[in-house]
Amino acid sequence: MVCVVPKQAAFVVAFALTSAAASGTHPFTFGHVFKQGQVPSSIVADVPNHRVTVLRRWPDGSVAHAQITVRVPLTQNAPKTITLSAGAGLSGGTPLTSSDIQAAAPSASAAVAGVGTVDLSSLLATPFENWYSTPELAMSIYRADLGGGSVWFHVWLWADGRMWVRCSIENCCWLDNGAGALATDSTQTGVPTITINGTVVYNNGGASLTHYAKTGYDASGWIGTDPQITPSFDWEYIRATKYVPNHDTPPASGVLSSLDTIYLQLDRGPFTADMGSVAYHPEIGLVPDWNAALIASGDSRAYKATLVAAQSIRSYPICWRSKTTKKAVRPSDFGTWTAYGTSGAGGFPASDPDAGSLSWDSAHFPNEGFLAYMVTADPFHYDTMELIAATIYLGLQSARGNGVNRYFDNNQTRGRAWMLRSIGCYVAIAPDAELAAGKIAADYRTLLANNYAVDQATISSGLSMVPLGSLYQGAYSGWPTASSGGANVVGSITGWMTPFLDAVNGWLSEMPTLSNMTALIQVRDASYPFIVGLFGRVGFAGEFPFIYAANYGIKVSTGSPFDQNWYPDWGAIFQASFGVSPTTISGNALLDGNFPNMNSYWGNLMPALAYAKDHGAPGAAAAYDRLINASNYSTLYADFQNYPVWAVRPRS
Repeated sequence: MVCVVPKQAAFVVAFALTSAAASGTHPFTFGHVFKQGQVPSSIVADVPNHRVTVLRRWPDGSVAHAQITVRVPLTQNAPKTITLSAGAGLSGGTPLTSSDIQAAAPSASAAVAGVGTVDLSSLLATPFENWYSTPELAMSIYRADLGGGSVWFHVWLWADGRMWVRCSIENCCWLDNGAGALATDSTQTGVPTITINGTVVYNNGGASLTHYAKTGYDASGWIGTDPQITPSFDWEYIRATKYVPNHDTPPASGVLSSLDTIYLQLDRGPFTADMGSVAYHPEIGLVPDWNAALIASGDSRAYKATLVAAQSIRSYPICWRSKTTKKAVRPSDFGTWTAYGTSGAGGFPASDPDAGSLSWDSAHFPNEGFLAYMVTADPFHYDTMELIAATIYLGLQSARGNGVNRYFDNNQTRGRAWMLRSIGCYVAIAPDAELAAGKIAADYRTLLANNYAVDQATISSGLSMVPLGSLYQGAYSGWPTASSGGANVVGSITGWMTPFLDAVNGWLSEMPTLSNMTALIQVRDASYPFIVGLFGRVGFAGEFPFIYAANYGIKVSTGSPFDQNWYPDWGAIFQASFGVSPTTISGNALLDGNFPNMNSYWGNLMPALAYAKDHGAPGAAAAYDRLINASNYSTLYADFQNYPVWAVRPRS
């Protein structure tokens, strides 16, 4: 299932394409990230028919992310290697445009019985957006109302005349900043029929479909021969760009064979139906499990699963849009808004929390759309990132601030971590054109910068547990400790949630996330003492024995949750949490935290410790050495293969 791409020392990077279609010349469009400073201007492929659109640049001006289209002869089921090198890029030729799409007259329609019908032909003269225009490819988006929602057609036209059409139907929630109100939304029912080039590509088996509010589904089809291409990227190189975490441990074969590789409309796909439910979820982490499996292995099943998940996430209620722009919500346009309307509470209305049995949760939601957009450059997945950003924003009460000054705080430390993560990834890979003033991504980038400025101020004022590395805690009194007999303890926190923040800060600091990274890096460095402190020496006063690092709750304060009476060092935290002095502890075997399962607290700690070591946090290298030299660490490491989502290791 994996095509091994040979290394080409003289070139930037190589990749391979495998077509299951009949042998012939076929087009393929994809996205690729590049190391900072490696590609000064643009990319050149070693095939005559190709074009590159640089989407994002690093602060030094070098290429960070590009959309690349190639048209190459392929032999059925035989991988063809193509190399990319730095160069000025091809020039000349007449770019294909939306006018060429109009002239090609693609046939597609969307209908829902009892609701309405939209035909693409009526929209071709007025595209909603134009994304790509080169001599090899034109890509435009078309939109129309359907009932209370929208129909979207994404049309791709290649130089050989082939077209691919994605049709998505949304029962979205409109926010009207003119009327200051949410539109009334409701479940729509009816038999759907999506037709492309005269062929019905989806009709729910002829049965009526229950389409819940704020959700969407899609179907697609080719006009012309489907090239049936699967790409194989050099994931060692992509990991080295630092655009993805260092997932370098290939997953077990059982993990790959169990991935969800078939998209079903309005189905939960690989996600947990109730995201707020307790226990391990494969979607929770810096990236979801299927993304981690792809990053580590390059396996074609993980590639398909990554794209399927990015489609399936719209089965959850994330489709909030501006009635004026029809796009995702921009904070500056809806400064006081929440999911309840203007000046509302946090969370989501109890009367409309779910998409049927599918429930979104702001403390457990996945980082979707990011990797799918990275490897496809498909604006559908970019739009998904925008919709998730809007869902994050609208799920926070207006008391947390207005517009770009709203603070990510939902009373759970992991919730803040995942909010920073998803919005950080979105703005780190957003096209430069989308970061211009007035654009949605520019707003969310400012929102993210303002959140880090608040944490930077916390450092300066010495508030929270700054000396111990915790700049933010959602709660200080809701968690049991090892010595509490299961009772919640005043002044306690979850030791395994705070490292989520540490890992997120580490990752975002390695991408072109903010225009000024000073505050983010300062917050990152001030946070690392927490994960390092959990991995102290065994038997030493003032230190937390690392063999106990993976515990549910630890007591960090002597009194009420916010009286700032923090314990002076990690040894005192250990004694308060376990009821014994750290000097009485001995041994070198990892304990507690449901050892040796990587789907529990030990796994939760791994990404943060890896980033702390990579960034030279004081004591991090010694802390990591203590972990890997534990007598039973090999058992823990072996479990990395079963849970690739937590299998992040230091790069060196």
